[in-house]
Amino acid sequence: MPITINKIELQNWFNYKGDYAKNTFEFKEGLNILVGDNNAGKTKLHNAFRFILKGEVLLEREKVGGYVEQKIDENNISKVLNKSLVNRDLKLNDMTTLGVKLTFTEKIDDYDSSTFLVTKEIKCRKDAQNMVIKEYVNTIHRIDPRTKAPRKTDDEFEKITAKIIPNNFLSFFFVEGEQLGLMTPLEGDKLKDTINSIVNIGTIDDIENFSSDFLREANQRQYSIEMSEVSLSQKVKDDLKKKENLRALLDDNTGYIYDCDEKIQNNELIRDNFKTAFESSKQNKALKSQLDSILGKINTAEAVINTTVNKYIAAYMNQTTFSICKLINEDGVRKNIDEYIENVKSFIFERRTELDSKKLNKHETEMIHLLEKSQPKPEILDKMISQDWCFVCDNKLSAHSRDFIGNKLLPFFRGTLEDDIELTKLDNIGQMFNSLNLSSQMYYGIDIEYFDDEEAGVIEKINHKLELESEKNEFINKHGTVQRDDEEDVSLVTYERALRELDKAAREKERFIGEEKRLNSEIAEIEKNEKRDTKNVSPKLTQINSVVSFAKLLNETIVNAKDNEYSEFADRLGEKATRRYQEFMVNNTVAKKNHIRVQIKKDKKNKYDFKIDVLNKFNEIQEQPGGADQSLRRVAVVFGLLDMAENKRGYPFIADAPISKLSPDTKTAFFKSLLNYQGLSQCMILNMDLWSAEKQGLNDIGDEVFKLIGTDIKSRFITIQHNVQNNCVDINYLK
Repeated sequence: MPITINKIELQNWFNYKGDYAKNTFEFKEGLNILVGDNNAGKTKLHNAFRFILKGEVLLEREKVGGYVEQKIDENNISKVLNKSLVNRDLKLNDMTTLGVKLTFTEKIDDYDSSTFLVTKEIKCRKDAQNMVIKEYVNTIHRIDPRTKAPRKTDDEFEKITAKIIPNNFLSFFFVEGEQLGLMTPLEGDKLKDTINSIVNIGTIDDIENFSSDFLREANQRQYSIEMSEVSLSQKVKDDLKKKENLRALLDDNTGYIYDCDEKIQNNELIRDNFKTAFESSKQNKALKSQLDSILGKINTAEAVINTTVNKYIAAYMNQTTFSICKLINEDGVRKNIDEYIENVKSFIFERRTELDSKKLNKHETEMIHLLEKSQPKPEILDKMISQDWCFVCDNKLSAHSRDFIGNKLLPFFRGTLEDDIELTKLDNIGQMFNSLNLSSQMYYGIDIEYFDDEEAGVIEKINHKLELESEKNEFINKHGTVQRDDEEDVSLVTYERALRELDKAAREKERFIGEEKRLNSEIAEIEKNEKRDTKNVSPKLTQINSVVSFAKLLNETIVNAKDNEYSEFADRLGEKATRRYQEFMVNNTVAKKNHIRVQIKKDKKNKYDFKIDVLNKFNEIQEQPGGADQSLRRVAVVFGLLDMAENKRGYPFIADAPISKLSPDTKTAFFKSLLNYQGLSQCMILNMDLWSAEKQGLNDIGDEVFKLIGTDIKSRFITIQHNVQNNCVDINYLK
């Protein structure tokens, strides 16, 4: 019963206001290509489908990176609603609705069909802090075939939406190409469930389970009869009892191995799912440690500067010998002391001239005052008188000059004037300043060298701190402040715990395997030495022995048939998927020779599992996370399964960015393959690979694909463009 999605209507999802009528996408029953620039609204549209089909949306994890599926609640609804509405248009206590309406038709046969309108809405109110959810509304309408009017029904919402794509098919028919962890599973229960749903290979599992139960019941009945059999010796019965206990231990041990396999599988899944987030968190943690190290060095540098400055100040304040240079520079010291000395000299001269005023006239006083500054030594004056010669003008002294020098200058400069207390004090002050001058000059050279070194040390440490500050600023400009949150710690802890649990489970499994070998060896030893009297056994024992032999043969036959069936299925699926994969990669000179291998795995309980890989021509597994083969192998598996299905159920195939990693030629080949593929009744491919942001129109690949589907009446080509001028999204139907 093929399903066709007719249209989807959105309310308040895109970056503009608008009711359902203005946000409607109508589809045809064949290939629908939706093209738009980045942030035009493709992911929003895909999330709207996800909201209807799964009740969840795909949201980016802040800082950590990657995406996670979440149910919409008050913590994240603001991320889903259009931002303009939340941040600008809504006032406090205003009500609004986040809604999706999806109309689809279920074809029952060539003459009958049913059309449904499913509506899923969240009504909320703007609060001071966030959006408060007031009501969740899910409704189902059937479209009247005559009037085309919707009639509300009491159909169960989940049951009707499961008609579009059932839950066990969602991972295969509803694809997010850039988030590979959310795409079609290539191993595990989801893959097996989907395979069984499409090709019914799981029927043989039920037959094998029946034969295993039959054998188990036969063995138990045989043991019960043997323990009551008269013909068997006590020694045989003891051996049988011991063997039965060993088999019970062996069954328990097998269960333990199975549990270990489940732990390994679950933790491998956790490891793979959290690997990207772990790497991001680990890198962020390393960056945070690096920034913390820089900040720690800055704090240390500040402490060193404070210590050095305090030591510098203490050196000024705590020296036992006082030094003028600690307070003032050398030039200032000398200038001040010289001024003080000159002032004292002037005071002394004035006092002497005052005491000698009777002997000196005004002219002589001025002349002596000038001579006072140079302090002519009395010994020189005596020499001039004794030699009768002036050492200044280099002439013979006149009688007046000899009298002036001998009777006025010499007594003045020799201080032979009468004793005077004031003059004595002035002389003492003059001597003190002369001593201070000599003292400051004596220690200045040593002190200034010490303090220059201390000052240079302070400057060096300040410059070091400035370098660290510059390093910090460069780091923040490059990496940001690298703040960490709880989600990052969860990623680190969860991933590392999964690795520990994997290692622990692997070691436990190894131990249980060793125990299994020991138990089997003991059972074999008992059976080797077992001796029975087969002549006098009871008919009941003979009969049960025949039943057990038959049960063993039946179980072995079914297990072998199951092995063959699964192996043949794996080979057929590998061939079908390879053909589809190589169709996609026909223009890729390297990858077009790759092939898909479907591997069968069987656990201790004979439970089968599948693992799908892409192998190159050397049969080497192609592990390229994020590469083109990762997404295409999943699509190829879906198509391969549909090729093998007896009943083409016709679920719509909805994919966002499934070709983002492909080369231009391969992208064209992908659409060509979809156009010619009859296994899918409807496809909706959302992508930006056919769009030119520079031209704001189709690029060369887009033009080629548009021409490719141009003649197909069941195909549709839609562009989604952000209209900056009107702050809205324009939906255009090119075909």
